[in-house]
Amino acid sequence: MQCLFGFDYTCKKIFKSNSLKGTLSVGSCTVRKRQCCPDMSENVECKVESIDHIVLTVANIDRSITFYTNILGMTAKVFGDGRYALHFGTQKINLHQIGHEFMPHAFKPTCGSVDICFVTKQPLDLWMDKLKALRVTVEEGPVPRTGALAPMNSLYIRDPDNNLVEIAYYS
Repeated sequence: MQCLFGFDYTCKKIFKSNSLKGTLSVGSCTVRKRQCCPDMSENVECKVESIDHIVLTVANIDRSITFYTNILGMTAKVFGDGRYALHFGTQKINLHQIGHEFMPHAFKPTCGSVDICFVTKQPLDLWMDKLKALRVTVEEGPVPRTGALAPMNSLYIRDPDNNLVEIAYYS
């Protein structure tokens, strides 16, 4: 019997390993809900609520700060031991310099692998004017999309590391 995440697992056959093929199989198990962890309660549902921050791995922190502050209106702040974050709304983006990531970090920190959507309160025609004035290429849009809350319109640009940045407006 093993307690794992508030469940009791009783297994007839524990593990069978085939080291030549690198496979691992588990025998038949019965699972029972049980109060085996003192701080777990059957009446408590554990689930996430919102995003506090994400981490972008970037080639050049100064260049990323310039883009996200000048183009998207975020605020750059230094925190901890010389770390950088971009604040907007109630969230932030922490910046990690490629090759100098803070632990723990993503399994394979890579520049340009993020596709992120930011919500704005300003109509996209104003954004189109701003982006044109700043000579930022709009890759696509405005186009209709399905957001987390409702239908929205979006446009797409790239940051200095080629991450796809979606700017979305709920009308």
